[in-house]
Amino acid sequence: MCAPAARGSKAKTPVAKSITLSGYFIDPGDAGMARPLSPQKQAALLDAAVAIIAESGLSATTASIAKRAEVAVGTLFTYFPTKDQLLNEVYLKLKQDMSDLLVAGYPKEADFRTQIVHIWRGYTEWALKNPEGKQVLRLLTVSDLLTSETLSSTPEALNQADKMFDEAIKQSLFVTDSKTFIYAIIQNISDATSEQIVRHPADKEKLLQLGFRMMWNAISA
Repeated sequence: MCAPAARGSKAKTPVAKSITLSGYFIDPGDAGMARPLSPQKQAALLDAAVAIIAESGLSATTASIAKRAEVAVGTLFTYFPTKDQLLNEVYLKLKQDMSDLLVAGYPKEADFRTQIVHIWRGYTEWALKNPEGKQVLRLLTVSDLLTSETLSSTPEALNQADKMFDEAIKQSLFVTDSKTFIYAIIQNISDATSEQIVRHPADKEKLLQLGFRMMWNAISA
């Protein structure tokens, strides 16, 4: 038996919950009809997350992200049921954005040095165009918020570049066999080059070439 409602109060009507399934939003209040999620809103939420995390760090609230995207907090959770899921999607988006620059015109049949020139320029160009994205990607990379599935979902262009470095190491092209060390050198000299380009944009091409020579001299055997 159900307990009677208290005097002077109204019995509560159960509220049906909305569900998000594979790109569709199901609203029980709309006869259970599935409505496709908006790619534009999803992109706006991811962009807003990058901007807010760059300002406030990984402790940024979902409310502040929703506000930047100009949507309700409930809308954010329709697209990303948890904050952790949102952060994992941000990581994947940034990796894909970087990959898109690297894959364009990648010289598959060229020698290692030519391939590394392409990767160097692509990464540095991406960092120049996406300073907030670069900052957020690094925060996420050293956090414990990324799932094993996310970490294994590397875009094909980055996988290809990684295999190229493995092969170059096998052929003793570098001064060290530590790929992590090599990547750190490339990243740090790219960062220094980017800073100089921001200060002296008219010298961009000259600085890109100079930065690469310095990096190549540092890693090549």
